[in-house]
Amino acid sequence: MRTFRPRVLGAALVLTGLSAMPARAVSVVAVPDSGTGVSGIASTPIADVAANDTINGKPALLRSSGDATVAEVGTWAAGITLIPQTGAINIASTLPPGVYSVEYQLCDRQSPPQCDTTTDTITVTPQFMAYPEAGSAIEGNSSIAIGNVAANDIVNGAAATLGKSGNATVASLGIWQSGITLNTFTGAVSVSGIVLTGNYHIQYQLCDTLTPQTCASATDTVTVTAPFTEVQASSEHVYGDIEFDWARDGVYCASCNFGLSNSQVNWTDTSNNLWVNPIDPTTGLFAPSSGQQTLVDTTAFFWKDWGNGPEWAFSTPVAGQNPISQLVYSRYRPGYPASGNYAGAAIATIVSGDSGPTWQLNFFPGAIGPSGNNTVLPEASQCNSDTVPLALFRSVDEDPQTMFTEEVSTTTGTQPTKTPFGAYASGIAERWVPCTHWLTFQGIGSQGEQADIQQVYWYDTDTQVVQQLTSDATTKARAVMFLAPDFPDSQGNAQYALVTEATSSSGQTSIQVYLQHGTRANGAPNFRLINNITSPDPTQPYMFDPKAFINCTPTCQTYVLVGLGHTPNPQQNETSPNGLGVMGINPQSPFFEILAPSLGTPATKRLDPKYFITSRGPAIYYDRILAVSATQPYMAQGIYLINMQLGPPSGNCVGSSAEDGLSANWPNCAP
Repeated sequence: MRTFRPRVLGAALVLTGLSAMPARAVSVVAVPDSGTGVSGIASTPIADVAANDTINGKPALLRSSGDATVAEVGTWAAGITLIPQTGAINIASTLPPGVYSVEYQLCDRQSPPQCDTTTDTITVTPQFMAYPEAGSAIEGNSSIAIGNVAANDIVNGAAATLGKSGNATVASLGIWQSGITLNTFTGAVSVSGIVLTGNYHIQYQLCDTLTPQTCASATDTVTVTAPFTEVQASSEHVYGDIEFDWARDGVYCASCNFGLSNSQVNWTDTSNNLWVNPIDPTTGLFAPSSGQQTLVDTTAFFWKDWGNGPEWAFSTPVAGQNPISQLVYSRYRPGYPASGNYAGAAIATIVSGDSGPTWQLNFFPGAIGPSGNNTVLPEASQCNSDTVPLALFRSVDEDPQTMFTEEVSTTTGTQPTKTPFGAYASGIAERWVPCTHWLTFQGIGSQGEQADIQQVYWYDTDTQVVQQLTSDATTKARAVMFLAPDFPDSQGNAQYALVTEATSSSGQTSIQVYLQHGTRANGAPNFRLINNITSPDPTQPYMFDPKAFINCTPTCQTYVLVGLGHTPNPQQNETSPNGLGVMGINPQSPFFEILAPSLGTPATKRLDPKYFITSRGPAIYYDRILAVSATQPYMAQGIYLINMQLGPPSGNCVGSSAEDGLSANWPNCAP
């Protein structure tokens, strides 16, 4: 009989043989991580998810030379991404606040790979801040003191925006002063006319629109001042004739002039020192109050020496750069006696030095003897896009009416060009027309019904054409010509206006406004009289020293500030008190405000009014003195300012054109 032998043993041997083969011993361990970020800021909360993971008990290494790989598992929140090459988890600035769980897989690089998964946690915290603001209002007037309390606030890393589609809401906190209210839709803080003079602290709450909400609070300050308050801008008595930089022809520029900005003022003292000092573009105050931050020159004319001090000028434009601020002024030759024999028209330019911005001083070529004419009283043309800015100055050596023009440059080598209008000129009130090479000046009339009194003339320095512009029966002084937005033509373009101080044969003073009415064959504009403005205050009927300027809120309008007096020619007498006023020029919308009275106790003299447009609105500046007694004619008080309450300028249009010039940039200030 045949014996049957099962093959179990063989099978067992086979199985035993398989189990005896060495197995692949791999240990892949992914360990959870956590990281934090801030909403609104793109960042990397976790630099490498595999940093604390292991492969076979050793640290897992990514990149092409490493022994591990990582990959996202499942659906990750939008704005969170894994970089497989480095293991970094990045978050976008758009990721809202919250706690996010993200799953990833760690694998070795074997085939087939062995893997492990884990979940990391990303916590995104809100970036949320309510910042204090300050605003001002005038007692008795209803106005908006703060345009938007949330304007500088941050919500989850983004600028706070209110309204239906905004990312934030605002609400008042605590008890607000009666008459001060918050518009929760726009963020505006309004002040009614019942709120009295004082400082008011108001608290508001800023919240985001997420669920749950995140909120913060801040305390704003509203200052209510009495109407037309006189505020001391500088403690220094400068004896008049301060001049403001044009603030980039009407637009404030903090980075200009190598960081000095273009919000500056200049003046000269009785020791022939020329000073330049910053102006705070918001408050309008001198910073420092002394007005003596930078000593530019020690041989400059005091303004009373010849009747005018330094003037700001535009530098020649350079492509891609802001024009540099310059000064043109009368200067004595250093080391020589302070007399007309050693006088010359000079230019001072801000340059970049090793230790910061400094001033470079030069006489105009040919503008000082013995190789040229001794000259004084330079005035610069006013257009920062002009490729050939010019200066006008007069001769000391020849007839006082001899005038010269020359490029505002110390490097071109140009020489002064004698003007042909000296025979007409009868004063020193020549003024450039902004963004042209035209001048206006006053001279004895040669045509019309009143040919024997002082009229306004026009001169084109490019063509050397002279033209009389006015001929009516008033004596003209201090004429200024500019493009006025108040009077657009049929195409909406501004027309030229001419504003001048006028005196009738009876001694009555007024401000006359002329409007362009066509152009003559020689290129000169025709003008017709459209407005004759007299003082509305019978106690101070005399007006003098007008200064025209344009303010856009955003509608652009021309204003004229004037000195007011109860006696004729108060500007000639330092002991005669005077007031101040501001007016509009359009006869269809008459406007005249008395900013300061002519008479009062104590009697106050306000010398040489000038303007500068702060971010709070145009301010009038003047050198204030008290007429004390006959034995003590006056007591100096320093430079003062009054906010003219014409409204904050739109956009960034803060600043001032040079003396009696008008900003040619106002179209850019309007929407």
